[in-house]
Amino acid sequence: MDRATLHALIEDSLSTGGIWTEAAINLDVHNWVGGIYDRPPQYFLDWTAHFDRATRSVPTSETWHDVLLPELTALHKKLAAGPTRLIKMRGKSTLTTGVALGAIFPQVGGWIFDINQPPSPREWRSNAPPRMQYHLSGGSEILVDSAGDSIALVLNVKGSATAEVEKHITAHGIPVKAIISLAPERGSMALSILDDREAMSVAIAARNQIDLLLNRYDVRVTHLFYYGPFALSVFFGQLLTSVGRVHLYEFKEPGYSPSLILRT
Repeated sequence: MDRATLHALIEDSLSTGGIWTEAAINLDVHNWVGGIYDRPPQYFLDWTAHFDRATRSVPTSETWHDVLLPELTALHKKLAAGPTRLIKMRGKSTLTTGVALGAIFPQVGGWIFDINQPPSPREWRSNAPPRMQYHLSGGSEILVDSAGDSIALVLNVKGSATAEVEKHITAHGIPVKAIISLAPERGSMALSILDDREAMSVAIAARNQIDLLLNRYDVRVTHLFYYGPFALSVFFGQLLTSVGRVHLYEFKEPGYSPSLILRT
């Protein structure tokens, strides 16, 4: 590098305040309400007509499969045509939306998500290096129906949803062989995950457990009930490849509503 080039680089850095900006796709996804965030969106999905927080109304399975999932798939096709793989996602969204986003923009495709996750002081990123040898806690298993065709996995991150899930499965006669509950190392509580490194550790460990459980119970269908931060739902969705069918649910208070079936 010659002197003139070095001076030019220094002057350019000073003129921009020393701020380095990375190429990113700014995406807003609105479920409960719209919003204005820290940058204007290049792309947005306004799904507020399908959600109502006051009545806890969420899209039906048919709406997910016929309307919302095709919109996500079309967005993926559009974004995949460009070189950028970093998505700065903002919006007040449900957990089904989080898992679906991750599944449509998977880690194996090189996609990275940058998401606000209060009360964390900085965004969580899905390429944060996970902790080695991270161990989930919980691990309780409730046997339900030995002739069942599936398992139910309850990810208890912010609190325990196991009792509510058991009631729902019993009331609706869902043919699961067992209900398995997992939690982060610190257990199930509001701040059980402190940063994106730990979030990725939980996501990877939970995905590995699905593989083990499907083989143990000799099934290829998982009913997933998730109680945790939104960003982690996206990270977890990015890892859901080659694990059969995953049925997602939204909490209705009380009970659950089936939302989306992912065919991984």
